[in-house]
Amino acid sequence: MIQQLSQSMAMRKSNLVNLPHLSEERTFLFLIRRAFLAAVKCIKQWKYPVKILEQYQICILSIKWTQTMRKKCLAGALDALVELKAEGKIRYTGIATHYYDILLRGARDERVDVLQGSGNLLERGMLDRIREEALFQKKGFLVNKVYAAGLLPAKFPIHTLIGFVLSYPVSSALIGFGTKEQIDAAMAWDTQIYKPEIPSLEQVLSVLEQEYSPIPCDRCQRCICPFGTEIHTLFRQYQYFHLGKDYWALKKLALGIAKSAAHCRECVQMPCMSACRQKIRIAQKIQEVERLVQEHLAAVRKKGY
Repeated sequence: MIQQLSQSMAMRKSNLVNLPHLSEERTFLFLIRRAFLAAVKCIKQWKYPVKILEQYQICILSIKWTQTMRKKCLAGALDALVELKAEGKIRYTGIATHYYDILLRGARDERVDVLQGSGNLLERGMLDRIREEALFQKKGFLVNKVYAAGLLPAKFPIHTLIGFVLSYPVSSALIGFGTKEQIDAAMAWDTQIYKPEIPSLEQVLSVLEQEYSPIPCDRCQRCICPFGTEIHTLFRQYQYFHLGKDYWALKKLALGIAKSAAHCRECVQMPCMSACRQKIRIAQKIQEVERLVQEHLAAVRKKGY
């Protein structure tokens, strides 16, 4: 667990929003992220990490909340964390998720101290919504996926990537490092002096257009599919396919793209398109993604893999 900490760093602003006890000198952020269903039982039996929390005067124990857990024991999980907090074993409770609606539920819940969500130069839609919602200003907020799984540093300067997320009302940016050069660049940067110019989404897309045809989706998650397709997730996998994680993305897309494309062909009302601020022709794009997957799977089969 300690080794995992060496792979990430919190780039903090001078004042951590609503986390007054997290000083630069004494803070040791230990984010324990676990997707668990029997939440109460798991936490009560989780003695080893709790002892580590006590040893380092650790602050946050967070649930990594997934889409499949929306209807399962949210109250029980938070109750268990609140109990640990009351016992003095942790100082703050939190929820970590990639879904805006779950973060909003956490922002409305007085038991939750800290929230963790994702966002970056390309996938900025959720951060935009968080900035517009006053409830989030009452919580500490940690943002991850700043480098988009390590893909964006090849396209944009690290200072721009980090500076972008710190331009939002967040407490800390959690940075995952892939190379020594990335570590050196981030550690040498003085966040109080260097203020990078923030490119617009259109400018970001223009850079990506030099290599492929990006879908102008910022993952705001306003598009709701009546058949249950996670449109923003599907588009994210398409982007990552072209940005370098082709094997991972193709594997993910192949799981459900045919079914999603079939639903698009059946859908008449298409409420997702009316909700999309980027005016993406969602049904058409999903058909294009399906053809992309079919072509590459056919190529893989032809090679005998």
